[in-house]
Amino acid sequence: MCFAIPPHTHTVEGLYYTAPACTLWLALGSVIFELPHMLADNAFQRVAGAPVLFGCAAVMGFAVNVSAYFTIQLAGGLAMRVLGTVRGVFIVCFGVFMWAEPVTYAQIFGYVTSIAGFVLFNWYKMHDHCK
Repeated sequence: MCFAIPPHTHTVEGLYYTAPACTLWLALGSVIFELPHMLADNAFQRVAGAPVLFGCAAVMGFAVNVSAYFTIQLAGGLAMRVLGTVRGVFIVCFGVFMWAEPVTYAQIFGYVTSIAGFVLFNWYKMHDHCK
């Protein structure tokens, strides 16, 4: 494994190893799926019209990636998954209660099913039932 990340790397070093692969696949997906729509909608002119706003968005995106690495290093991968799920619940509840977004029974069922599966998976994993 010549591209394996060495153990006990610092957060920024982890980004150093993962950034090229992430950039490659995100750029490829963007070119295939988004570039035609971006060109048709003059999206690049919007970015040029508000460079500070898009620059701030890029800095915040980088901060999210760095904070995810710090969270994984400090609390572990399981805590990161739990935090991600809790964040998703709060986002959905915020949209429903603050913006009065409509929610169908199928959406509620799907979300409850996915959360239940997530909870069961982590419970079994914590108690070493999955061997």
